[in-house]
Amino acid sequence: MSDRQATPDVLGQLMSGSALEEESNKAIKPAVQRAIKQPHRKAINTASNKEVTETSPIVRSVSAEGLKEKATFNLPIKTLEELEDKWMEIRKMAGNKQISKTLIVEKALEMAFEEFDGQKQESKLYSKLASNNAIKQ
Repeated sequence: MSDRQATPDVLGQLMSGSALEEESNKAIKPAVQRAIKQPHRKAINTASNKEVTETSPIVRSVSAEGLKEKATFNLPIKTLEELEDKWMEIRKMAGNKQISKTLIVEKALEMAFEEFDGQKQESKLYSKLASNNAIKQ
């Protein structure tokens, strides 16, 4: 009987929280290794033109398409509604393929940038921006 190992105190570990911390650390570690976090990012507050340090981390992740970064943009409600409608329409047309709104925006931007690179001021992107007085001269 002296070769017998001691029974672990599972209930004691659960009550103290040490087992939960170990398990959560095991689960979190691979996620942290897949993402690159930057603790601060400087931005310009457009209302006051002052530099502001954001406290929320920027999360970049590696996917099959490459390095991606989460970004937030303010869009008109009409544009968001149209994106939602087109997303549903494209999903129906594509059948069982996974189409996300992120993918739609990504591909639309790639197409606009390609055209801009080739045509510069004659591109649809520049023409729309210039006609709406969005570009300050």
